[in-house]
Amino acid sequence: MKQEIMDYLKSLPDGTRLCHGDFHPENVMIGERNWVIDWMTGMIGNPAGDVARTLLLFRFGTLPDEASSSIKDEVTKNNGFFRRTLQNFICSGRRGSGAG
Repeated sequence: MKQEIMDYLKSLPDGTRLCHGDFHPENVMIGERNWVIDWMTGMIGNPAGDVARTLLLFRFGTLPDEASSSIKDEVTKNNGFFRRTLQNFICSGRRGSGAG
């Protein structure tokens, strides 16, 4: 399955959008304002790659054992926010080259 995903990502057009490269709950601060942090792996590319990686993290990823219960509770509580955000992204037609 991993190889199929890698092959698919390689087949995507390059794209011209700002991509995070590591979008997951630990890199989002939710409060009065929502912030996406940790842009060390930011790049210009196809946002479908960000979406695919995040979906894989939700499907197969786990929090580290040493993560505090408050972090685990917060991630669980905000899981719906991330799923809705990804669903909105996918349904809005922001696939393909990312141009537009």
